[in-house]
Amino acid sequence: MSVIGIDGTSAHTRAGLAALLRRHKRNTSTVPASLSHVIVVIDHPHCTDAWTTSKVHRWAMSIHRRIQRARGIDTDVTALLVNRDVDPHLICERIQELAGRPPGVNPAAVHTMHDIRAHTIAQASANDFI
Repeated sequence: MSVIGIDGTSAHTRAGLAALLRRHKRNTSTVPASLSHVIVVIDHPHCTDAWTTSKVHRWAMSIHRRIQRARGIDTDVTALLVNRDVDPHLICERIQELAGRPPGVNPAAVHTMHDIRAHTIAQASANDFI
């Protein structure tokens, strides 16, 4: 498992967030082939806005596809959209929950702070499909 943190507090616009994600896409695409999960924690002031979730989901899916094409392996990409109000211990707890999940369950998932406060990432991912 690889955990990457992105400070998105200065990206107040859609264009700013898009530029930030493009810069970090290179880092997330160079993960070792042995990893089954890439978790990206993004601290962003508009973390609950629908446009943020949509943009980050497309970004996560593009990373999943890039790794799959380059290495022929399933690597789940999970993005957690948080802000400074989320307890860091809760984030760590949610990340640990992913360690035991097999890859391919949810190739690209995005969860907001509201999702992870109320549910485990597995439950939140299941709720996305219902």
